Amino acid sequence: MADAKGTGAPLLPRLLVAISSWLVPKARRGDWRREWEGELAGRWDELSVRGENGVRVRTDLAWRALGSFIDATQLGGGGWTMDGTVLDLRLGVRNLGRRPTFSAVVILTLAVGIGSNAAIFALARDVLLRPFPYPDPDRVVAVSGYSADRAGFFGNVSYPNTFDLGEGATSLAGIAALRWWEPALASDDGSLVLRGATVTANFFEILGVEPGLGRFFRPEEEGSGRAPRVVISRALWAQQFGKDPGIVGRQIRLNGIGYEVIGVTSEGFEDPGVLGGPGSGPLIWRTVDSPPSEWPRSGRSWRAVGRVRAGATLPAAQQEVSAIMAGLEEDFPEHNAGRRIELTPIREQVAGPARFTLVTLLGSVGLLLMVACANLANLFLGRAVDRQREYAVQRALGASGWRLARKSLAETAVFAAFGGGLGLGFALGLGRLLVGLGPGILPRRIDPALDWTLLWFSLAVTLGTGFFFGVLPALQAARANPAVAGGSDARGHTTGRRNRGLQRSLVVVEVAMTAVLVVGAGLLLRSFQGLGQVDLGLDTEQIVTLELHGSAWWDLDQDAAAVQWHGVLETVASVPGVQEVGAMDYVPLGGSYSCDGVSRADRPRPPPGEGRCAETRSVLPGAVKALGIPLVRGRLLEKADSRESPLVIVIDAAMAEAFWPDEDPIGKPLNVHTKVHEVVGIVENIGHFGPGGIRRPTVYIPTAQEGWSGATRGLALVVRSAENPSSLVPAIRAAVWEVNPSIAFGEVHTLAHLLKRNLTGPKFRSFLLAAFGLTGILLASLGIGGVLAHSVSRRTREMGIRMAVGASPGEVMGLVIREGLTLTGVGLILGLMGAAALGQFVRSLLFEVSAVDPLVFLSVPVVLALAGAVASLAPALKAASVDVGVSLNSD
Repeated sequence: MADAKGTGAPLLPRLLVAISSWLVPKARRGDWRREWEGELAGRWDELSVRGENGVRVRTDLAWRALGSFIDATQLGGGGWTMDGTVLDLRLGVRNLGRRPTFSAVVILTLAVGIGSNAAIFALARDVLLRPFPYPDPDRVVAVSGYSADRAGFFGNVSYPNTFDLGEGATSLAGIAALRWWEPALASDDGSLVLRGATVTANFFEILGVEPGLGRFFRPEEEGSGRAPRVVISRALWAQQFGKDPGIVGRQIRLNGIGYEVIGVTSEGFEDPGVLGGPGSGPLIWRTVDSPPSEWPRSGRSWRAVGRVRAGATLPAAQQEVSAIMAGLEEDFPEHNAGRRIELTPIREQVAGPARFTLVTLLGSVGLLLMVACANLANLFLGRAVDRQREYAVQRALGASGWRLARKSLAETAVFAAFGGGLGLGFALGLGRLLVGLGPGILPRRIDPALDWTLLWFSLAVTLGTGFFFGVLPALQAARANPAVAGGSDARGHTTGRRNRGLQRSLVVVEVAMTAVLVVGAGLLLRSFQGLGQVDLGLDTEQIVTLELHGSAWWDLDQDAAAVQWHGVLETVASVPGVQEVGAMDYVPLGGSYSCDGVSRADRPRPPPGEGRCAETRSVLPGAVKALGIPLVRGRLLEKADSRESPLVIVIDAAMAEAFWPDEDPIGKPLNVHTKVHEVVGIVENIGHFGPGGIRRPTVYIPTAQEGWSGATRGLALVVRSAENPSSLVPAIRAAVWEVNPSIAFGEVHTLAHLLKRNLTGPKFRSFLLAAFGLTGILLASLGIGGVLAHSVSRRTREMGIRMAVGASPGEVMGLVIREGLTLTGVGLILGLMGAAALGQFVRSLLFEVSAVDPLVFLSVPVVLALAGAVASLAPALKAASVDVGVSLNSD
């Protein structure tokens, strides 16, 4: 943007000086402008010599350039006073009622443009800019684990590694580890499964927060032998305990065990959000009940947060943590080879996945507002041309050019004020709607309420909008020629041609920006359409999943647990309408993963860090069949695959191709979970993580033969029905409680719902951008129609002459429509060029769609050309209906 040293100031300050120069009398304009540009260039060169040319310097120069408006008004004899401004504003308010339809269109256009920008700004502010409510929040960091190639581990860490890092890093005040815990809370109307977290005792200390009631955990309340104590959230305290002030010290039963409530979080507490997405913050916390040495170093089921010590820097802390991790990799190569740890400010870590989406939406609403500004500038420029005789009379009576410009700006300021006020209400309503529609992409708690930040932003946008669409009409008013006050043609042919050229240019720019907006919307819609057409290998419409909480199995041994599970499956299978039933640990589309190292047992084990990762699913008989996954060859897992029988496994086709590309895997041994299993079957691939999710080889292990917990835990029922699966849920619950009335249910979803939830983010982006695109098309159409209607009204005599010398009404109509299509075509060419360049920016949001997708780039011109033709039709009909006699006798 900036010029090289010695060639002048950056473009924006020079542009501001150029605009304000029109307020200077013509005789002095050249010298005045050269003086101002010389001052800006000198200041720029001075700062460049000192090595300063960043954003702060450019902002300083822009502020200096704004002073040129004051200087210009003084030279123009404006004599600005508050009384005069108040009078101008009163006249502007009075003019609103003189043309109510025109005023309503302008105010609604402004409300949509300003309100959309304010609503998206409010979302971006809360997600990207608002600090967490902790002391020194920028010192709170997410401690994330990754593989060296950034291909795995998704930020998870192991508890022993986290403990060693916290003990060894002197630049950190500590590291707290946490993982999901879902206890069943005993209540009068049955068990309620809560979203909770198991944390190290220093969790709340790391965040630096204070309790609302009671206290938080102490170091001695962690590890073996610790008393069962919990901290509950303020939301849980209100929902389940009626805000009972005596809750501290009270016993509650979780998973059949009595826990003492020792504290309640404060009203302003916000969970750091490292465990999951929006709305999934824990409601209850307990401490870990065993030391780090009893947890597997390879078990990456934890997340972690830390605090950079006062006086230390994040880069220094990162360097120290990396050095410690390198030592742990050397000490424990089998578990830590290729592992890396990264420290990220908590706000960046949580907001990161939504950043690009919000920036894209901000850019889109910014384009929409620019389209609205161009449209309104055209409308007001047309009005200014029509009022040239009025302005000329006022100039002849002694009004200065600045006085007329100020009056025009005051009128547009009134429109902007009304539009901005209505837009603020529109922003609050749209913000609430977006929060309700887009929970899948908003990683933090969002409050779309009115505050000073939103007020100031809306005010700035309103003032900027009023200026940008009002400056051209103001300059037109300031240049009114008093010599034509009483002439027969106050418009002036030269002025008319110049203004028509300016109006056409604005329409071209408007169409170009709309084309960019619509192409972006088209690409995202095509991407969303592609996601919806991906074959996941699942019949999502006929399957329902029900999580059964593990508390009913924890006190059972493996054999008793297996008996209870098979009893549940048999009883549910007898429910009328149930076709197939099974159970598994992680259901498809649920978002959970379990990527474990696997290797062929008939070959040497790969060196540490070089093994391959496969998704492992623990299943009870019937789960694969209930999901409708086709069997390629071999057999599925059966009830006979018990703890005492030979270890077996079923793999998917991707696993077979990855490990046995030229062999038949059936009967081959595979290392999984440190044990050797024989492959007995191959099934088709399915999309465990949704249409756009990563696809990895998958293995299915019999729950009875799984090493670490087997059947003594909660799994999810997978039920296929011949009818609406949701209608069977009450009967399925009753069947489960026939086996054991104490079984607690967690989340219940159909696979169709899980798929819909998986597509929430892409759908949100696509349809919101599509709404902006349609609004842009409407505004561009109004702009084209307005310019042509104004042109026809000013060329009535020309149209009459054409028809008098033999032109037919159809030929006159064609003339007007061709003009509209020409403006549309030029704008389309520029817009498609810009869209092709900016398409690379949204590439990461696209799924199997090119940034220059031919269908989109061919469809958009057709849509906009049709819009331009329709917008041209009314002015064309008006031109064709001109009365020849009247037009020839007019001025």
